[in-house]
Amino acid sequence: MDRFVETVLLLAYNHGKRRRPYPPYMALLQGARNYGVAGKLRAAKALRRQPQRLPARDPTDPHCRRLWYVRYADDWLLGFSGPREEAETIKGQLGEFLRETLHLTLPQAKTLITKARTEAARFLGYEIVNQHADDKQHRVLRRRFINGAPGLKVPVDIIRAKCAQYMQRGKPTHLAAHLHDTDYSIVA
Repeated sequence: MDRFVETVLLLAYNHGKRRRPYPPYMALLQGARNYGVAGKLRAAKALRRQPQRLPARDPTDPHCRRLWYVRYADDWLLGFSGPREEAETIKGQLGEFLRETLHLTLPQAKTLITKARTEAARFLGYEIVNQHADDKQHRVLRRRFINGAPGLKVPVDIIRAKCAQYMQRGKPTHLAAHLHDTDYSIVA
């Protein structure tokens, strides 16, 4: 499967160097520059905030596609930057390869196509998400640095299960067995 993904899928679905600039984003920046040159600094500053809500690169650029493949033991994950139709085509090609060559089937319950910006994909007990925060800016560079970066989250059900052993009736409680222990033994 690794060879199939590397020699067929990655070569077929990775093309383009970088997405082109997003025209609405560039128009707002140019307008802010024009206000600045004209001496209307307040208007320029106000207009400069508006593009922060838009992507800097065109999310629908047909000339740039990326496919990533990660595998650990029997778990694998494909990340695709492109339209959903192409993602479904990739899933179909991989399912056909597994069925015809390896005589395996894709489990439909675990084989999902999700949008990383709004939904999470489970992989190795974590949730893989695409981070997005328009208000986070790099202090020196003054630009967004978190958008589009992959992030790992611990699933809520795992957090609740871990916390449940320290709670009674939905509230944190003490462990009676450790009431008379020393501070050192409680921490240890």
